[in-house]
Formats: sequence, C-alpha cells, structure tokens
Amino acid sequence: MSISELKSLEDIETIYHLDIGSVTMFKNYLVTEFKEGVLLDALNYQYLASLIKDHFEHLDTFGYISNRLNAYAVVPTALMNTEPFNIPNAKVAIVSYNETSKKSSIFESNFYPFKPEIFDNLPNALAWVTSDELITTC
Repeated sequence: MSISELKSLEDIETIYHLDIGSVTMFKNYLVTEFKEGVLLDALNYQYLASLIKDHFEHLDTFGYISNRLNAYAVVPTALMNTEPFNIPNAKVAIVSYNETSKKSSIFESNFYPFKPEIFDNLPNALAWVTSDELITTC
C-alpha cells in the first residue's frame, strides 16, 4: 500500500519526487518510497538528511517510515554518521511486505544508530510513528 492510497492529500505538506523515489512530508513524520533496484548510499542519505533538516523544526521528535514497496539495496553503514539518522529519539519504522525484505531490514538494522520497528503493513507503522508510545533505544 502506497502512502498516497492511505493518507488524504490535504495532510501532505510536501512531496519530493527524486531519481531514487519519493519522499512525502507530513507535519511530524515522513514516508519514503524508493524505486525498484536503486542503491541507497551515503550520498542519498545525506541528501535525504538535508530535506529532513529543512522541513522539521524539531529533529528530536520526527518520525520516519521506510515503506518498502519495491526491492532496492541499502548500504547499511551509510546511515551511521548521517544526521538526523543518529538522533536516538526519532521514531523509525520499516514496512516490509515479504520475508526477504523483512530479513534484509533486520540485517541492515544491526548497522543503524537507532533501533527501527519493523511492520508488515503501512497502517500499523503509521499508527506507531504518530503515537505517543516511547521509543526503543539501542
């Protein structure tokens, strides 16, 4: 399920259509939906970080949902020193729709400076990111 199928367009503040996919910004969270076959490396994450810093007033309270509709590769170490991904209070959710994607997400999370929550559907990830539930730290 794409974010555009779930959320009303009036709730969306900004949509960035990038070569690697889309980034949909809301008031307190964002949703990424990357294209099939892309490689997410440090350069991609640095650019994404600049969009996040420009959009969110308080980096310690934003949420990030990686909606993995497509298969793509992630350089796990790319996030290690990239702000704002090293902010421990940011809520990060990964939506994996199949077992292969879920296994990749679990493996990649070993290298992240945060502990993402992994979901099998977007509505549950969205409910968690927008809830007041405490964040699990590494």
